[in-house]
Amino acid sequence: MKASELKAADLAGYLRIEPEDLDRTETAMLDAFLNAARNYAQNYTGQTIERLDPHEDVAIAVLCLAGDLYTNRDMYTQLKGTGNSVQNQTVRSILDMYCVNFVPGESDLLREEEG
Repeated sequence: MKASELKAADLAGYLRIEPEDLDRTETAMLDAFLNAARNYAQNYTGQTIERLDPHEDVAIAVLCLAGDLYTNRDMYTQLKGTGNSVQNQTVRSILDMYCVNFVPGESDLLREEEG
């Protein structure tokens, strides 16, 4: 499973929604959530989706984040009994394994390898 190949039907299955029950508007919304989740993964890690695709757990993180966007309409969750928000920890822990944003110059090295 590759993050770049995920479709609305995949997200619907993850959410336990029958894909045939979705109308065009709902399918478009699921696609938008997937695109947002993929963009988030790329921006968070500093890597292209193509570099993330070999890691199936990134596809799971994308589904998790897109599902969270669908369920909560927000990528942060409220801590019970407080007014504080926290980032989805499952997504964060998976994407942290591939993050190069915090390594000075690492993104430049990756671009040189690709070019």
